[in-house]
Amino acid sequence: MKKLLVMSLLFFWSCDGVFSPCDVEILGECYSIENASVINLASKGLTKIPEEIFQLKNLTSLSLSYNNLKEIPVEITLLTKLQYLYLNDNQINKMEYSLNELKELTFLNISNNQINEVINDSICPLINNTYININGNEIQPPLPVCVDNNLEFSVNLWNKEYSIESTTYLSKSINGSTIPKEIGFLKNLETLIIREGIGTIPSEIGHLTNLKTLNLGIQGIEGEKNEFIGEIPDEIGNLINLESLDLSDNQLSGSIPESFENLIKLEYLNLSDNQLSGLIPVFLCEIEPYIHFINNQTSVGWRNINLTSNKFCSPFPTCFDTLDIEVLLGFSGNLDWITSIQSYIGQQNTGDCD
Repeated sequence: MKKLLVMSLLFFWSCDGVFSPCDVEILGECYSIENASVINLASKGLTKIPEEIFQLKNLTSLSLSYNNLKEIPVEITLLTKLQYLYLNDNQINKMEYSLNELKELTFLNISNNQINEVINDSICPLINNTYININGNEIQPPLPVCVDNNLEFSVNLWNKEYSIESTTYLSKSINGSTIPKEIGFLKNLETLIIREGIGTIPSEIGHLTNLKTLNLGIQGIEGEKNEFIGEIPDEIGNLINLESLDLSDNQLSGSIPESFENLIKLEYLNLSDNQLSGLIPVFLCEIEPYIHFINNQTSVGWRNINLTSNKFCSPFPTCFDTLDIEVLLGFSGNLDWITSIQSYIGQQNTGDCD
C-alpha cells in the first residue's frame, strides 16, 4: 500500500526535482511555476515560443537560440524577473519595443536574425540598462541617439567588420565596389577616404555628423580613380562639422545642393572634373579665404574652392571675380608667383546654358 502511494505521488511531481510540482509541461519536460528559473530551449526547431513559458513568473534566464522564430511575442513581458534572454540565430524580422518593460533584463542577444528596419529611439530605455548584441542583422541607419557601449553592434563593410563606437578613420580602396548604405552607422567617423569606388553616393553618408574630411575625389594614386555617378546627395548638407569635401574627378551630375549652405565649417571644396550644372550658389562665398603674409606687408587671400571643368552657367558669384589680393602700402616685392594660384571657375562646358 505504501509503495502504491509513493508511486502515485511521483506521478504528480516534477521531472526536475522530487519536491517540485509539475505545473507546466513544455516539450515533454515538467516545470514548476514557482521554482523554474532557467530554461534552455535552444535548437528545438521552434517556429513560435510555447505559450506555457509565459506562466513561469520567476524565470530569470531563457534561451531560445538556434530556432526558427520569426517574431518576439509581446507576452514575453510577462516574465518580469527575466535577466538573460537569448534569441540569437533565428529568423526574427523586427524589434519588439515592449522589451523595455523587462526592468530586470541585463543581457539580450538578438544577433544573427533578419531585422531589417531602423531601430528607433523607443529602444533607449532598454539600451540604458541592458547589454544588447544585435550584430548579424540588416539594421538600417541611423542608430538611436542613445546608442552607447551597451549595444554591441559592428557593421560589415567590404567583408570587414567596423565598430560603430571606435571607428573614427576609414581610408580604403574598394576595388570597383559601391559604398553600402551601412556606412551611415559609423557615427563617430571623422575621416572618410574612398578609392576605386563606383555607383552613386549613398544618402546615408549624411548620418555621419562627426565627419570632418570626406574625400571621394582624385587622390593622385595611379590606378585608384573613383567613378561615382548620379547627383550629390542633399544629405551631405547635414555634415555640419565638415571641413574638407573632395568629390572631384567623377561623373557626378545635377546642381550643387542648396543644403551645402549648412556646411559652415567648410574650408576646402573640390568639385572639379564632373558633369555638374546650373548656377554656382552665392553661399559658397561664405567659405573663408586663406590669408598669407609676404614680408609682413602684403596679405594674399584665396578660397580653397575648385569648380573647374563642369557645366556651370554664368553669372558666377562676384566673390570669384578676383583672388582677393590686396597689396599693402610700402611693398615692392614680386607678385608673379600669384599667377600660379588655381582659379575657382576655370573652363566650363556651357553648351547647355541658356
